[in-house]
Amino acid sequence: MYRSISCLAAVLTLCLAQVGCVTGSAASTGSVSVEPLSAKDVHGDSCKYFSSLNTIIVPTAYVYVMSEGEVNVSQDHGMFSKDTNRVNAQMQATTTGIDKATLQATAKALQDATISRLKAQGYNVLTWDDVKNAPEMGKMLQRWSPKAPGGLVQVNSTMGDGKMHVVAAPTDEQAIEPKFQGMSWGWRDLATRMNALVVIPEFVYDMPQLRGETGRGYKQISASVSASPEMAMSTVKLSYVGPKLYVGMVSLKRGLLIEQPIGELTLQDTTPDAANALGQGLALLSGTGYTERTSAEATLAIDNSKFKNLAVISGNQALDVAIPQLVGKTQ
Repeated sequence: MYRSISCLAAVLTLCLAQVGCVTGSAASTGSVSVEPLSAKDVHGDSCKYFSSLNTIIVPTAYVYVMSEGEVNVSQDHGMFSKDTNRVNAQMQATTTGIDKATLQATAKALQDATISRLKAQGYNVLTWDDVKNAPEMGKMLQRWSPKAPGGLVQVNSTMGDGKMHVVAAPTDEQAIEPKFQGMSWGWRDLATRMNALVVIPEFVYDMPQLRGETGRGYKQISASVSASPEMAMSTVKLSYVGPKLYVGMVSLKRGLLIEQPIGELTLQDTTPDAANALGQGLALLSGTGYTERTSAEATLAIDNSKFKNLAVISGNQALDVAIPQLVGKTQ
């Protein structure tokens, strides 16, 4: 049975004997609420070539959206307790309805925003149309092949957190698959021949928000997981490569939570009641501990127009602090 969580301040709690629980909530509506970013939130060094070269190539940009994720937490009584029972709570999450055209339009808007900021710094900026027929295109640069419904490319999370993301560039032509050595590495020959810097922007968005908590008190332990239909810009990365194989990256140190629902969230309780009862019975007979489990599945039906709007707003905010760091002109 699915229960929708789309109304203001609605909360759904799926609990099992106050041991493990799964919760979902809808954020309040209103204006976009984010904590402002500043230069201290940016990590990485500018490339030394920014001071000596005048040409920067921004051939593409990538937008990643979480398609699958999981949160899993457990708690026991501790190594000095005689109680060997344990609790576990987990939630599987899926984002549905992700539209390829929306992702491509978002990537195009953020590529344009990157280009405009670099031009404002005084650089001559080349784009895809300026380099798409370069000889390096067939030699080093291969396009991603769709691996998900709707013609989308699905990849493992770039954050190493076990999530799956779908990714899109402004066009199918610009969806160049990165090399093992990094996002910008495949462009090194082009950068060297043209005596220019190649900059590749990436924007990573995760939704729904998944959280896990555990607790331990006097003869009591707990584990809980929750989901909310908000979006976070998990990171923004600006990878670059220059002549003489000079490579580097500027990125955000922290994510940016956007406190608005990005779609409709539904939850399904998948707690294995029969297995819990069996485990408890066997534990009573054997005198050993057992693990009581709760679980749920969260599905977020994304609102594509709202996603694009909020992704572009937050992406521009990130570029405002990342571009000066990239070119070595932070205040």
